[in-house]
Amino acid sequence: MTKSQPEKPHIAILSPLQRKPGRTQGGLEVVITHIANALSQKGLQVDVLVMPPKGANPVPPDLDKQIQVVNLKSKHKFIGLFTLLDYLRKQRPDVLMAAGHRSNMLALRARQLLHRPPCVVLGIHNMLSRQMSQFNPLKSWLRTLTISRNYPHSDAIVAVSHGVADDLRQQFGLPQYLIHTIHNPVVTTELFQLAEQPPEHPWFHDGGPPVIVSVGRLRPQKDFATLIKAFHIVRQQRESRLLILGEGRQRPILEALIDELGLHQEVQLPGFVANPMPCMKQASLFVLSSAWEGFGNVLVEALSTGVPVVSTDCQSGPREILEDGRYGALVPVGDAKTLAAAMLNTLDTPLNRNLLIKSARRFEVERAVTAYIDLLMKCHTTQAEAGISNE
Repeated sequence: MTKSQPEKPHIAILSPLQRKPGRTQGGLEVVITHIANALSQKGLQVDVLVMPPKGANPVPPDLDKQIQVVNLKSKHKFIGLFTLLDYLRKQRPDVLMAAGHRSNMLALRARQLLHRPPCVVLGIHNMLSRQMSQFNPLKSWLRTLTISRNYPHSDAIVAVSHGVADDLRQQFGLPQYLIHTIHNPVVTTELFQLAEQPPEHPWFHDGGPPVIVSVGRLRPQKDFATLIKAFHIVRQQRESRLLILGEGRQRPILEALIDELGLHQEVQLPGFVANPMPCMKQASLFVLSSAWEGFGNVLVEALSTGVPVVSTDCQSGPREILEDGRYGALVPVGDAKTLAAAMLNTLDTPLNRNLLIKSARRFEVERAVTAYIDLLMKCHTTQAEAGISNE
């Protein structure tokens, strides 16, 4: 039945695979939580579908209580598909949103097997071609083929930056009409509140030299090795200290580099910090040294504290966030000398902190969720007009 004014759609969000007990949420999981909470607060019925590993809490942290959490009870893709189909047949949501390749493919397989499927909206939160460059050739070829053949069967694809959108078109041949760029919802009232807490690290209380901060998992994508080399150059010209917050498999490599450069007194890797916001706010400089990003949530988080920033001009996100360098210097990926020069220049002539905080507000949750609601309503209306509504 055709509806000129369909009701607000019932949204199901297929959350990315949750992490094992003791591991922290990544940026993607946090973004999904922000989206789910904001949609629910706008009056939409929202279910979050989870596939927790054994021993993990099935309820994602910080999720609003009015959101129904549905445990699909398996991280195995075939059993997970069976339980997802059972949920979709019984609850009949109007839209199924997914994020991350595994969840995207699960949603698409379910769509193929249902007589009356929901609208399927996929989420791409990373630069896929760069991510896949880390795969072996066969795996990269198979993943490219899978994306090119299957993703066009969705109703819409959300790219978190224009760079990610361009990558989907150019590298995978996905049609322009399917792709919608919606920047990640990063800035919340709670984010500002978290930044007001006192930083725990002693470097912010001992009256010592300026502290430079970076945040991220210790893995090749973040390229902290280049940052440490750049800091070594900075240290030769200006007394300062470097704090890298995060944990990961590259810790031994980075610690060896720190020892090789004789920086064990000036560089610390304290590991995962639950709330890095106070450290960013009290720092003299924040640096993003990534080889690639999908968006760069942490760069927005840093701007929201007012700390001056320097970032690599990596694909993709930083150039969009910093508006071509207006709100922070952009330097080539992997260039320690140029990065060091930008760090020194920014320490000497930092931008106004209030200007930086204002720039971060472009990425408030309210703005992003308005774009999501417009897209979801468009998908729902198209579905209703086609006479295949699940109502």
